[in-house]
Amino acid sequence: MKGQLRFWGTHVLAKSTYESASIGISTASSIVEDRELEERLDAVGVALQQPVVVQMFVRGRKVETPVLRGKVPFPLTPVGISIDEHHDVGEAFLSFERVCEDGYGFYTFEEDLPELVEPLRKAAAATIETLQLKGFCRVDTRVNTAQQIFVTDVSTTPHLVKHSSHAFRFRLLRLDQAQMLAALVGLALQISNSQSRTGDL
Repeated sequence: MKGQLRFWGTHVLAKSTYESASIGISTASSIVEDRELEERLDAVGVALQQPVVVQMFVRGRKVETPVLRGKVPFPLTPVGISIDEHHDVGEAFLSFERVCEDGYGFYTFEEDLPELVEPLRKAAAATIETLQLKGFCRVDTRVNTAQQIFVTDVSTTPHLVKHSSHAFRFRLLRLDQAQMLAALVGLALQISNSQSRTGDL
């Protein structure tokens, strides 16, 4: 780590490597690089008791793209994440405390920036294909003011509760929670049958 980062003033986010659902992410995870950056990152790593992933922080919108993958990825329409009812969340992010309290909302991203729907779906599909993930997955991105897309996270076991981007998108498709879970089971059976036929178990 020492000597690797030399862009003073860069805003970064320090994340736990082996956790999901924002576990370990707090206000202390948001750091502007200065001469004490390495010490701060070491402190975050000690607190989490694991290595830390450091990402350049992207100011702008947060978007989650639910993906269903059997043989090929099928990304659903991206879902916008709002914080304090703001669609452009700026420098806000989902800390563990905010996630635990469901302190964020969802909105129909296609109504705000329809021109970015397909680029986001393509980015999600490429990400899932590259990582060879299957079943229900999710690709998280940030979109800056120049409408550049940055993949920030991938979930192999996304939330499927009512307060989740998968459930939000299924509701817009007029499908309820039971139908979403039925789709999950059906996709798992499809994957299992495909593996059985190829002997890939």
